Amino acid sequence: MVRFRPLLSETTTYHLSTNWNANDKPCWRQSMDKHPNTPLASEQQDMSANIYAGNAPDQLDGWRCSVRIPKDVALGIYQRNLHGGVAQHLQAHFPVAHAYLGEQGYRFICAQYLKESPPDQPLFTLYAAHFPGFLLEYGEQHPQQAIWSVLARLAQIDFFHHNAFCEGQQIEVEERFYQLWLALRRIMDEEGDSPSHGLYQRLDLHPERYQDESRLITLVTFWKDDELFFMES
Repeated sequence: MVRFRPLLSETTTYHLSTNWNANDKPCWRQSMDKHPNTPLASEQQDMSANIYAGNAPDQLDGWRCSVRIPKDVALGIYQRNLHGGVAQHLQAHFPVAHAYLGEQGYRFICAQYLKESPPDQPLFTLYAAHFPGFLLEYGEQHPQQAIWSVLARLAQIDFFHHNAFCEGQQIEVEERFYQLWLALRRIMDEEGDSPSHGLYQRLDLHPERYQDESRLITLVTFWKDDELFFMES
């Protein structure tokens, strides 16, 4: 269970729970690329691309489907399972971002991410690592919707919190977003399950309140009593 532990009177640290280093180089990628695709693997990749893109079944040339189920129904099942699975995994990596946006909005933005950037790597953590950058770009494309830029910053801290695993790892964030992230974590710890309606709807947490620039701070990980924490350096 995640816990707050003050080390100094005005300092709050946060317990880190993870086992993966975001700076590790994916050595598995090199070995995988050495193996040529078989015809079956190529067909699977083509099928996956059509599922990711949400294409209609008549665009799937040569796709074999059971005669007991219409092709459009079968494709719809694949697509719903895919979108639901991606949203579920991204929620695990970015729980604060999910709680801030709410279930419906989060499924929407996960579907946008899936359509824009389908998974091409077998480790989902590597796929999730690009989600904050996608949110930042999406916010730039929709500047009238302030929530996306705020969500991108929360997702950056989420990913750091979830994936840092050794002492001395650092991330630079704006102080206002770090304070918002801490406030959201406290609410989640107090209320238990992540709220479905989206915490951004609260007046004190509304994204319009987080548009002014604030100073950059550096969060650094460190060990204390055999547990990993991070705090402002």
